[in-house]
Amino acid sequence: MFDYDLCMFIEMCPPLISDSLDIKCTLNGKYANCSNLSIPDTIATPLCKPTHTVPNGQEETPLELHCQSNGMWNNQLYRCIPCNCIFLLYDIIL
Repeated sequence: MFDYDLCMFIEMCPPLISDSLDIKCTLNGKYANCSNLSIPDTIATPLCKPTHTVPNGQEETPLELHCQSNGMWNNQLYRCIPCNCIFLLYDIIL
């Protein structure tokens, strides 16, 4: 006989996917893939991609999103916009 009272359902947070953000996720200090469903206590740290910037010249502040036990992230992702960034690469000769 199966005891349904012992079953535990874990609410998973939806995937975090963005064209303008790089999203680094960890669970208990280890890498987690946030493009899949996330387990509660997963922490997501989004940053604008190198080719993007925060709108209106606002400063990008580190933001952590936490996957909660109800299967919802505690905050929403922000959006970055494409920039006219100039990247300079230097060859260093020692």
